[in-house]
Amino acid sequence: MERSSTLARKTQHKVKNGLRLAVTYLFLGLLGLVMVYPLLWMVASSFKESKGIFNSISIIPPSLSLEHYIEGWKGVGEYTFTTFFHRHSLHSVHHRLLSAGGVWVRPF
Repeated sequence: MERSSTLARKTQHKVKNGLRLAVTYLFLGLLGLVMVYPLLWMVASSFKESKGIFNSISIIPPSLSLEHYIEGWKGVGEYTFTTFFHRHSLHSVHHRLLSAGGVWVRPF
């Protein structure tokens, strides 16, 4: 008699823990979706036409358009994105070399 009640309590405890775990994972999954959805929407909206960005909350664009990327690559005025990219790369490499050189030159 005692053995069957102990078994019943263990089974009930396992079911309770399993249900609690399932609810926890469901909550975390929904929370993760709420946190990731704006990022997915932002990336998907970059492929939409300008007039269709705020017309729908759907992630999947009705038609793909690369006009924003082409326009963005042209840059501002006479400077293209390629110019900005090269300048930033040279600046970054220059500072990395200087900081690495500073480590070797510094006396201990």
